[in-house]
Amino acid sequence: MLLETIVSAPRKWKGKSTLHMSWLPMEERLRESHSTLEFDLGPQNNIVIIRYNWDEKGPQMGQILLALDGELAQGGWMDSWHQSGAVMHLKGKVADPHTVSIQGTYSASPDPDWGWRISMKIMAEPNLLSIEMTNISPTGEEEWAVRSHYVPA
Repeated sequence: MLLETIVSAPRKWKGKSTLHMSWLPMEERLRESHSTLEFDLGPQNNIVIIRYNWDEKGPQMGQILLALDGELAQGGWMDSWHQSGAVMHLKGKVADPHTVSIQGTYSASPDPDWGWRISMKIMAEPNLLSIEMTNISPTGEEEWAVRSHYVPA
């Protein structure tokens, strides 16, 4: 079960985060930075608070609040570079004992809303953590926006 994997995993991680900005010229689209991540568990081990730091033209930070109920998952996401002051609400599921995927939407007014998916995979052996964030157009086309890979700090 995913919660058992999280409970037994290290709390502090370090790694790299790659930002993909598809609207820029090809040679400027990918930006890699060092990243740190840590998470805390709620008292019943069903709530996980994930905090991460990265860099894009200065320090950036984000936070994911993840609530797990069996195979159901929901959360809130904030990021200093990707968002305004709003919290994005996300819903999804635990895909397997190592992976959770949650999805929400954001306004692109006057155009239709876009989707945003956050997938997190945590492996206890070896200790690896990856997060991928995907942008989803109103017509359903998907393009990765962020890929982060971590090892214990």
